[in-house]
Amino acid sequence: MLNVDYALAPQHPFPAAAHQAFDVVRWAAEAGGDHGWDGTRLAVGGQSSGASLAAAAARQTRDAGAPPITLQVLNYGVFDQAGDPADKPKPVPKPQLPLPVLDLSMGAYLPDPAQRRHPLASPVFSHPDELRGIAPALVVAAEHDRLRAESETYADLLDRAGALQELIVVPGADHAYNMLAKDDRQTREMYDAISGRVRDALKA
Repeated sequence: MLNVDYALAPQHPFPAAAHQAFDVVRWAAEAGGDHGWDGTRLAVGGQSSGASLAAAAARQTRDAGAPPITLQVLNYGVFDQAGDPADKPKPVPKPQLPLPVLDLSMGAYLPDPAQRRHPLASPVFSHPDELRGIAPALVVAAEHDRLRAESETYADLLDRAGALQELIVVPGADHAYNMLAKDDRQTREMYDAISGRVRDALKA
């Protein structure tokens, strides 16, 4: 497994990290033989902003025609960078993502409003036809996350494009549930489920 240390905003705004994610996937495919892994069997994944970057890497890979990605795992991702954060649903009184955090992160990553609907930043504005041929996706959303709706919207678009493997909504969970929950049983269960999907996808 490769854990990507991508360039961070605001010093490196969009699309720096999205392009880096694709560069890493391409390198992993080309250098696998030198490092002991099979570069023809690749999956990408991430959580929160990392899920957005994984989706961007999968889209760039599809557009470039290589390298092949077998599965993308998108765990409580950010898929709408153009909408007003105040319009994002607030399922619980004190969500893990308060409005100031959403405003700050959007402004740092995408300071130019004209770029906020770019498909590598906000894939929810894509037409299903624009997603055809992209790697199959496992989309995981947290029930009480302010970003749940955009995960579900993107999952629906992927499904209509024939690219959704599965949508899982983690009950009773909020954003970053796997890092902030007091009871890690649910996190272990989700990681077991995710790792199982990855193993199945990467079987020779």
